[in-house]
Amino acid sequence: MSRDGKTLVRQLYQTVFVEGHVDQIEQFFAPDIVDRTPMPGQPDARKALAQFIPMFHGAFSPRTLTLDVVAAEAGYVGVHYHWSAKHTGPFLGVPASGRDITFHGSAFFRVDRDRLVEHWGVADIAGLMQQIAPARQG
Repeated sequence: MSRDGKTLVRQLYQTVFVEGHVDQIEQFFAPDIVDRTPMPGQPDARKALAQFIPMFHGAFSPRTLTLDVVAAEAGYVGVHYHWSAKHTGPFLGVPASGRDITFHGSAFFRVDRDRLVEHWGVADIAGLMQQIAPARQG
């Protein structure tokens, strides 16, 4: 059964990002997905996501994901989202702060044959890091 692009992306966010089922990434991404905005040194998109999700879940709990906008046209799906969470574990070298955070991002996907084949994304990592950074002394 074929899914439309918006349904595919919504299911991706719920299954992988919210529930943490990284073992199901292959259901959503084509094996040769092209990531147009990779982080420096990032492995392929599927491996990068499989590494990021457990790290994010370990650092932020409880967490709530809101898909603010999901729009589709001509084989592309765009999403703008935000997370609300508490910083309860280490993240990118910053120990748990106990602070509440809000983290925004946007992603665009190209869909082909019921799989995501191309990705562009931007996330406010700098804003997230400012929220969890230790208070400055002095």
